[in-house]
Amino acid sequence: MSENTVLSIDNWDEICSLFSKMFEGLGEIESNEEYVSYNSIPPYVATGITVNKQGIILANMPLHSVQTEYEYVEFDSEFKWISLCNSKSKYTYKIPSEILSQRK
Repeated sequence: MSENTVLSIDNWDEICSLFSKMFEGLGEIESNEEYVSYNSIPPYVATGITVNKQGIILANMPLHSVQTEYEYVEFDSEFKWISLCNSKSKYTYKIPSEILSQRK
């Protein structure tokens, strides 16, 4: 089993690359110089996450949404979750199992 990948927000290009790989084939992915985002597509559970270069995350899952700041990103070695962390807090976005089942 591989180790998780932890990146500072200064590694923006690599964050975008791994983010896109993590969500590939699971919905809509948009990536540019300022942010990278994922949104599920019907009929699957409505969920999404946007990470921007300035260290802000916006995440939407059933029953909650989050907006907070981060300093580094941790990608699960199996691309099932992503954690966005700063010195005081950690937010983990887990891809719902219904959506993960679509991964080829």
